[in-house]
Amino acid sequence: MIRRAADAFIRERANQRARLQGHPPFSGVLDQLVTVPPDRAGRPGYVLQTGGPSHDIRRRGPSGSRADFAVASGQRTVAVGTCIGRVSRAGSAAETAAAAVSHHGSDHGYVVLSPPTPSQFAGEPAVRVEIGVRTSDGTGCRVLSRDWHFSHGGWAFVAGWVHATSDPPECRDTAELILASWRWLMH
Repeated sequence: MIRRAADAFIRERANQRARLQGHPPFSGVLDQLVTVPPDRAGRPGYVLQTGGPSHDIRRRGPSGSRADFAVASGQRTVAVGTCIGRVSRAGSAAETAAAAVSHHGSDHGYVVLSPPTPSQFAGEPAVRVEIGVRTSDGTGCRVLSRDWHFSHGGWAFVAGWVHATSDPPECRDTAELILASWRWLMH
């Protein structure tokens, strides 16, 4: 009973914080679908099982990348996905992961927690990278992120989560479950 009340309180606090940050609230149950449709250029679409709708972030970046979704799984934990573009322009998973490490490794306050490591994501070979943002006193990390760089159908993607260490670890675990539900749409 106490655990259920605590869970309800944590969910409500996460929902309040999410509303303030612009992320739709997390329901606490993975009972909704977020669908990212294929586009006219042939970019593959996919579907994810989530606990709430995606924050509306679908826009193109300067490099042609397209942020597809951001789904809250805690007060300050979000699962995210981006289509970087065609592999022929964006590079292989190993190349995009190396670029991310180079970018974050050169920025003050970031630390590479895990170098690019072979992995799997959505049924594809992937490269996993873990980055942290140091605390102001340098004794730990206040934000953690884990990204998977991969390709499908000639298109490069990055998907992962960003987790504030002030959130319970269960929020990070839920983000992992959301990402593990990724299924490609047939076109």
